[in-house]
Amino acid sequence: MLLLAALPFALAACTGGSGASVAAPTTTPPGPTASPPSATTTQAPVDPRTQLAIAARDLAKTGYRIDQTDGDDRSVWQVHGPSGSFRVTPTGAPGGTIQIGRDRWVTGVIGGNVPGARTKWIKLPPGATQPMPDEVAARLVAASTGLTESAPGTFTGEVPEPVCRDVMLFAADVVQVVLADPPKTTAWAATGTITVTLDERGRFAGLAVGVPSADGKTAKKVTQVYRDFGTVGRVGKPPAKDVLQMPELPGEE
Repeated sequence: MLLLAALPFALAACTGGSGASVAAPTTTPPGPTASPPSATTTQAPVDPRTQLAIAARDLAKTGYRIDQTDGDDRSVWQVHGPSGSFRVTPTGAPGGTIQIGRDRWVTGVIGGNVPGARTKWIKLPPGATQPMPDEVAARLVAASTGLTESAPGTFTGEVPEPVCRDVMLFAADVVQVVLADPPKTTAWAATGTITVTLDERGRFAGLAVGVPSADGKTAKKVTQVYRDFGTVGRVGKPPAKDVLQMPELPGEE
């Protein structure tokens, strides 16, 4: 802050035509002046929804891995946001998923007498895809209510159950409906919970979503840990020799 101090000054004596000296007028130093008020800028804190929306948006700009736990099932995701591609590899189980744009391949999910079903990639019909993780995160954040920062970098809130089911919790069941038998129906509570953790750089570090059943006897919960930002490249298609084409389903064009 720049303070302007009043500096005393004197007028130098000057001589007129008569040669008489003219004394410089005396001045009375001014009294103390009040300093101008300091211009302090207070930055309003960013609300939780905005922080999380920015972090979700940034997932689309880079590559990363996700360690996911869905009940007893564990898997590792390799995600490349810029190309809209990911690969999911189950931990200790056969199968997996590759998705590139609107193309999706799965293994190990079809039972019955389908030759090579558990050893080859099955190309699903066009459009049988699921949202990218950044889309999932953005939709969960947008639908959340009561978001609060319960601890530094940790945010909690509630999400309507249909949003949880549609965008993440039952993604595996959606594939199962397409390929095999419908899953058992369960009545779920009207709302689920969401917990998001951001790292020191404001990136997604963890995501947990849970929905209890309406009778309170069971619950569905998915947790994700995000890591290895900037180290995952575009996911490649499976080798053509290892792919079986999924026949079009009734009603598919």
